[in-house]
Amino acid sequence: MSNRREYEAYMASLWEAHAPRVRAHGHWRRHGPFDDLFGYELDRLARSWRVVRALDSGVDPGAFTDEFMRRTMQDTEQAVRRSSDVLREVDLLPLLDRQYDLMAEHLRVADLPPQEIPILAAHGFDINENDLIRVIYRVRHTAHPNSHREITPSRAFSQAQESLQEAQSIYAQNEADQRQHAVALAEAEGGQGRRPEPPERRKPRVFKGLGQLVQGAAMTLADVGLAVGAFPFPVSPETQSWGALASITAGVGSVMNGIGDLRGE
Repeated sequence: MSNRREYEAYMASLWEAHAPRVRAHGHWRRHGPFDDLFGYELDRLARSWRVVRALDSGVDPGAFTDEFMRRTMQDTEQAVRRSSDVLREVDLLPLLDRQYDLMAEHLRVADLPPQEIPILAAHGFDINENDLIRVIYRVRHTAHPNSHREITPSRAFSQAQESLQEAQSIYAQNEADQRQHAVALAEAEGGQGRRPEPPERRKPRVFKGLGQLVQGAAMTLADVGLAVGAFPFPVSPETQSWGALASITAGVGSVMNGIGDLRGE
């Protein structure tokens, strides 16, 4: 796609083709039994974001208990799954699978709705414009419209869930090892055996891409929520048009880049 004007026309045409399904979902949401599903998921995911911020500041993962980290990974996995589910419900995930790279190659921070940062802040995220600049740069840099993509958005979401489930299993095993060690230690102190060595605490690989998975899921939930009218924020005409699609693409791209980091790509 050679220039910005062509890109805007392309995104606008995609949005017009898919907007009826998104709007229909918004109507169902307003008349459905779950008043704040998007907000609930964001509130829970914000706990994971605070862990990411702590790790980025230099806090060692070992400073957190295995139980706490297992729950953090569980919260993140559920939010990633919900992001994928809602994209599928509004028929945007198949579109992203087919045309993600074309949709990502000319993204700009100015394409994102101005309500995004306030909505995320209202749910506990201290994401700022510099964070969004880095997301957009990486998404645009890793878009390859002229080559075959091995990992589609659907597959990236599936792999993210698998990695987070693996992390939960590792932390659950650490918890079990600690309990066994406590029993063996109590027996040794009672004179019934040799003092055991403390078990090794294993660390999952998911830390390599955790920040991008959390941020991508948060952006996706916020952007789809905006598009279907799930938040009490005024929505601009741009957000009601292809701007919503651009911001959803950015969130999905962050998840994909997180998986790329895990794969060493």
